[in-house]
Amino acid sequence: MEMSTLVALGGAGVAGAFTLYRTHRRIVVTGNEAEQALASVDVQLRKRHDLVPHVVATARKFMSHEAALLERITELRARAAEPYDKASAGEIAAHLDAERALHAEVRTLFSMAEGYPELKSDESMVRVQDTLEEVEGNIAAARRYYNMSVMHHRNAIETFPGNLLAGPMEVRPWPYFETESGTRGAVDVAKQFG
Repeated sequence: MEMSTLVALGGAGVAGAFTLYRTHRRIVVTGNEAEQALASVDVQLRKRHDLVPHVVATARKFMSHEAALLERITELRARAAEPYDKASAGEIAAHLDAERALHAEVRTLFSMAEGYPELKSDESMVRVQDTLEEVEGNIAAARRYYNMSVMHHRNAIETFPGNLLAGPMEVRPWPYFETESGTRGAVDVAKQFG
């Protein structure tokens, strides 16, 4: 073999190794970014979890006919607050589904509260509703950041050459955090709780 052929093969081998390194690094970095974004979502969700007992306690004073809804909200809060394996796409998806269900039931509660004027005007309910509205805005922002991070990670593992490394690395796509309507975008909190 000629020397120029050996040099060309050696250069191609180095270029191939560098491409594998960069691809592996990109998969790891985007996975870490998605994990960090999920942690940010969880911080905001914990704030919601902390507010839910106040909402339920205040509503219970006025909405005795809605005991089943208040009980469902309490149960969903407990389910959504359960620990989960952040390395398991399935457990992340179940966690985000529980959060979606909790959010939907809290929205239902506030919709029903419209029929209880004394509850709507209760000072503690107004305060907790304002705080919850702020938290929901923060959750929406954290959800957008998380979904963007998931998209980058999915792009890294589903496109060439990342798709060749993702299997041996046992990397699976992270689930998106979608709203009840199946969209990944923000929700209009003012319309929901205003």
